[in-house]
Amino acid sequence: MLTSLTDHNRFFVVRPPNGRYGRRFAHGECVAPVNTGEFPECPMCNVPIGMRSWLPPRTVRLSSMQQKKVADFIWGAGFSFLVSERVAKACVTKNIKGMHVDVEKVQVLPPSPGNAKTEALSGKSLPNYYSVSIHWPGASLDKSQTQVTKTGVTCSYCQSGHLLKIDKIAIDLESWDGSHIFYLRELPGFIIASQEFKLNADEFSWSGLHFIPVEVVIYNEMTGIAIQKID
Repeated sequence: MLTSLTDHNRFFVVRPPNGRYGRRFAHGECVAPVNTGEFPECPMCNVPIGMRSWLPPRTVRLSSMQQKKVADFIWGAGFSFLVSERVAKACVTKNIKGMHVDVEKVQVLPPSPGNAKTEALSGKSLPNYYSVSIHWPGASLDKSQTQVTKTGVTCSYCQSGHLLKIDKIAIDLESWDGSHIFYLRELPGFIIASQEFKLNADEFSWSGLHFIPVEVVIYNEMTGIAIQKID
């Protein structure tokens, strides 16, 4: 298995800055009625490996309308994230693989009336936003180097079970299908981005994303994701 990293094949865990419900950027909340489809399933054991698909019409209420807080990536509950129209266009022009952008716009509403965070966009209109689905599986873990602790694992393919902790993530490069953003086969709760995806994010100055190199990521079910100090 190939696992050595270079500048061209580095990978990152993609997270919302300051948490999914942090104060730096607005987050979204699905507005009823919320229409959902089926769970994505492991092809070997048929166990759900992600959230139910979110079907149109889709409506989201933002936590803030401050211009500096309305980012290109809006995170929230019930969906991974929404992307702005300029991200959606870049996915086409840059041939970004692994992120399917739905063609139907998401209706985005301001905070509820009376919410102290309701502020105008200083005369600028809110950009269009779209729902996305992330590719699974884009790669597998290198079992010889990865240190993941789970309980209740019954499927050798998806490794579905109760995740207790991660001490080290190592990606098997031979299993990587070239996707720029994806879920790992054994860790469908972690969005992974390639170096090329990060370079595009930097080039277009996309806001609302935080990239953590996979080699420094650790996880504990009590504290969540943290960054390991490297001597």
